[in-house]
Amino acid sequence: LDIRLPVDDLVEFQYYEAGSRDIVTIARIASRLGIPPVLLGFSPSSISLEWVSAGEIQEVDWVRRSDFSWIVAGIVLGLGVDVLDADRLDALLPAGPTASRMARIGVADVAAIEQATAVFRRTDRSQGGGMCRPMVVAKFRSVLALRHASCTAEVRERLLVATADLGLLAAWTSYDAERHNDARRLGLLAVSVAQQAEHPRSADLTAHLLMDMAHQSLHLRQPEEALRLVQLGYGVGARRAQSVSASTASYLACHQAWGQASLGDTQACARGLGQAVEHFTHADPGTAPPWAGHVSTAELAAQQGHAQYTLALATADPKHA
Repeated sequence: LDIRLPVDDLVEFQYYEAGSRDIVTIARIASRLGIPPVLLGFSPSSISLEWVSAGEIQEVDWVRRSDFSWIVAGIVLGLGVDVLDADRLDALLPAGPTASRMARIGVADVAAIEQATAVFRRTDRSQGGGMCRPMVVAKFRSVLALRHASCTAEVRERLLVATADLGLLAAWTSYDAERHNDARRLGLLAVSVAQQAEHPRSADLTAHLLMDMAHQSLHLRQPEEALRLVQLGYGVGARRAQSVSASTASYLACHQAWGQASLGDTQACARGLGQAVEHFTHADPGTAPPWAGHVSTAELAAQQGHAQYTLALATADPKHA
């Protein structure tokens, strides 16, 4: 087999052979060389969503699953774990009533979903996720049912993004209410929906979902997992035609700094904070997507302070705080 690769790809192949578990690098190697995902660790035995014959998901402690970041990577990168089948999406939802279906939807229907999400987001930011979580999850359930409806291709793309954005909020409010397993399951759902879209903002939304997952991992004191999710978020823009906004890139870098601070790595934390500031200089709050609208000068300063405080705790050196 005659394989011709750029030098960088050959270096990356050697990098993986030497023992790297860099998800983005592995994905690029597999894509270029046509390597079956099973040979790179994405095997059904090691990464599974554990579907049972009845079509429902088994009770799984998603917080303690050591392969959670690899399951997410499999969905995002299309390696080993396929984008969740539409007919199996409901199995990941928290228990609740079955949503009604519509035969056909149009632009006005999707606009109503976007408006509802905006209202929920304002409530979450002003009063906390616990106040609106039940309504958000119920709305997400009903919106997921619209995947069976007829619509134009343009409406379908907008619907997928609106659904994934609502899923992001459902996951975030669940996390805020300390429903961590629900948050992770809802996050997987939202990522899967976002991955099906070719909308100009779908890559940015996917990256933000991964960042929210990393945020939860950091609060659960799993910094290595968080850093893998952040790295995966960085790779989204490189793999897809759509771009990731400067606001989202800046916030990803903040979480990278937070993760490195948790590990007590002073230099890596400083690099992450520097990248966050650099990305933010190119951000335009006026054109930021709704899920990144809160990334402001004040938010950036807060994230910088939090990373430094975390670093002070990890290193027992108060000068950082």
